[in-house]
Amino acid sequence: MSAAEVIAIIESLPPEEQQQVRDYVHRKSMAVNPDGVRRMDLNKAKAIGEGIFDRHSALFRRLAQ
Repeated sequence: MSAAEVIAIIESLPPEEQQQVRDYVHRKSMAVNPDGVRRMDLNKAKAIGEGIFDRHSALFRRLAQ
């Protein structure tokens, strides 16, 4: 079966099942990349980074001087 055939089948699914496919692909892509490095969801990483800067703002201001 070709990728085009798989895509056609996915597009013919009801929206709920298409969401299940998207969730599966997302989980697989987040597992381990070909380079062997696990990566975090970008939105989660941004939230963590913002939290660190908020909690340690004085330190980051001093480091920027």
